[in-house]
Amino acid sequence: MKRLKNNEVLTIFMSILIISSITFYANSKGVGSEIVGFTSEVIGKAYVICGENKILLEGMDELHLKDTIKVLKDSKVSINLCDKGIKYDIEGEAIFGIEKDGIRFKKGKITKKTKIDSKKCMKIAKSVSKNNKNIKKMTVEESKGTLILRGSAEKKKIPDESRGALTLRGTPSPILKLSFVAKELVARRPLFIWSKVDYAYEYCLEIVDETGNKIWETKTQNNYVEYPDNAPALKSEKRYHCRIAVIDKNGKTLLEGFESFNVMSSKEMEEFLKEEKMLKEMLEESKNKAQVYILLGKFYETYNLLTTAFYNYQKAHEIEPANFGLKEKIILIKNEIE
Repeated sequence: MKRLKNNEVLTIFMSILIISSITFYANSKGVGSEIVGFTSEVIGKAYVICGENKILLEGMDELHLKDTIKVLKDSKVSINLCDKGIKYDIEGEAIFGIEKDGIRFKKGKITKKTKIDSKKCMKIAKSVSKNNKNIKKMTVEESKGTLILRGSAEKKKIPDESRGALTLRGTPSPILKLSFVAKELVARRPLFIWSKVDYAYEYCLEIVDETGNKIWETKTQNNYVEYPDNAPALKSEKRYHCRIAVIDKNGKTLLEGFESFNVMSSKEMEEFLKEEKMLKEMLEESKNKAQVYILLGKFYETYNLLTTAFYNYQKAHEIEPANFGLKEKIILIKNEIE
């Protein structure tokens, strides 16, 4: 069997739980303007302008001082400024900046002002900012189709390779995508998911430890497999290597790929479950369910749980069907899953 070389096409990912304390893009902590609020209740199209990029708003987008927002005709967005304790509704064509003293318009006007709880607002804003650090955003017009990191102080375009994908180029063979984020930690019982490959009869997944000892191996005709309870327990903070092979009906290996991962500690899992519980409780209490569904979607997307993120974005879109940015986000996530 011939192993793929670096000039052949193989894209490997692994669908896993990852810890929020690790960032694999530029980290905005300590640099740039502070977060002062977030968007909600987006109807139609609206953007935040970051240098040369126009980032499509999808709801629950973080807002910083000096941000410029553009709302298109027949569209609407709510701006939640936590220090002010005010939610501003802006309807119709508008361009405005986020300033210390509130909103400064170049075009348009406020259609409604509502008092909000500053502490609850900032709690949500921090959750939005934390998760947005690891989520690429959709840019439009001049940079259409480009994904960038909203939280970067420099607001530079971030190449797709930064997501941790190992991309090898140059062969007509079917592309194998095993969903993963490089150098991140996984749960002790990870779920491995990959896209189906043409001509594949079955897939062979093998896990080995740092010394090369085989920990577990399985074959399946599905494009997913869960690490079973009866397999040797993966140890916290240990590094493992994963090999996946695509096999045809004659037993020939068509493709194979390799990647490494660490295992999430009990403390890190506890932090994940704590935040998840907080958001679910918020969902039960909130009158604006769409807002919290988007928060949950961003939370799960940060941990690369794309199927669960997709479900929550879908629930939000059922409530806010006119949210164009959210619709585009759902398409983006669906393409990632498929």
